[in-house]
Amino acid sequence: MAFPPRLLHDGEETVVDVRPHWTSFSGAALSLVGALAVLNALSAAEAHDLLQLLSAGATLLALARFVARYLRWASTSFVVTDQRLVHRAGVLTKEIVEIPLDRVQAVRFRRSVLGRLLGYGDLLVESGGERGDHRHPVARLPDPVAVQREISRQLAGHGRR
Repeated sequence: MAFPPRLLHDGEETVVDVRPHWTSFSGAALSLVGALAVLNALSAAEAHDLLQLLSAGATLLALARFVARYLRWASTSFVVTDQRLVHRAGVLTKEIVEIPLDRVQAVRFRRSVLGRLLGYGDLLVESGGERGDHRHPVARLPDPVAVQREISRQLAGHGRR
C-alpha cells in the first residue's frame, strides 16, 4: 500500500516510498515451510496420531507467526517527501514518526555482509529539535544507499527554498 495521498500536505510530493526488505518475514516463512514439511512427512509415514496432532499444532503456530510478521511488514513504510521523512509502523496501533527536512542533521546507514548480498540495510536518521537531538532507526530498508542519496538530494533542494 502506497503512502496515502490524503496524508500529504498541500503541494507536497512523495519522492521515496518503501517497505522493509522481504527478509523481515523470511524467518517466519522458512519456519512455516519447515513445519509443513514435517507435518507432510509424518502424515505420509502414517505416524502416531498424537505426533501428527502435535505437528499440526506447531504448523498452526508457524502460520500465525508468519501472518503476524507479514502484516507487520505490509503495514510498515518509510517515506521521503520533498518536505519531510515519515516512518509508519503498526498493524492495530500505528506509530508514526515525522521529521521535517529542516530538522534532519545526519543520515547514516549500516549494512551487514548478508545485507549487502541481499540488498538491504539499516538507516539511522539523526534530527534536532526543541527537546534535544534524536536518533530514529529504520531497520531493513531495501537499497539504503539509494534512500540515503535521495534524502541528501532533498536536503540540498530544501536548503535552497
